[in-house]
Amino acid sequence: RILNSEAAAYVEKTALSESRLGQVIRRAMRSKGANSLGEHALLTAAFQQLPTALLITDRFGNVILHNAKWVQLLGQTLGSLDNVADMLERARSTIPQASADRADLLQALLENRPRPLDFTLALDNHETSLVRLRQSPILDEAEQLIGSMALLEDLSHQQQPRVMQKACHDLRNPDRKSTRLNSSHANISY
Repeated sequence: RILNSEAAAYVEKTALSESRLGQVIRRAMRSKGANSLGEHALLTAAFQQLPTALLITDRFGNVILHNAKWVQLLGQTLGSLDNVADMLERARSTIPQASADRADLLQALLENRPRPLDFTLALDNHETSLVRLRQSPILDEAEQLIGSMALLEDLSHQQQPRVMQKACHDLRNPDRKSTRLNSSHANISY
């Protein structure tokens, strides 16, 4: 049974003593434990460094994993809670003027909407951020829902170049813009 469980060394029957068996088992456990700890640390570091906010929940909305970007976009008060329904309740009750946008986003999370949705979030630093929510169900081997993964992509940086392009275009061509405006006003009767 030990060898089938991927023991690190082969143990001959003739050399099988209690101390030798204990040695082999301890070495195998240290090796296996070191590998899984290293993999876990690597995955945790990768999730935390994602440029996209990540939230993984079980089928009841309990948070299994979230990264630092999630907490940054939702704020410490909401982003560090352990259940999506609790986040929604807090968003609706504690700071209603700042969290209506977050409440809409959290409601979408609870409903597990299949297509991407865009939201504008008021950030803690008094700026706003355009974000896109993408959700994906997590299914087991029997195709039963066991959880959900949500990605919250910050689109603010992607939107900025388009706004700047439009502003630069309007500044370069002021006559065209005013001509369009004047012609549209010409058809209005007072």
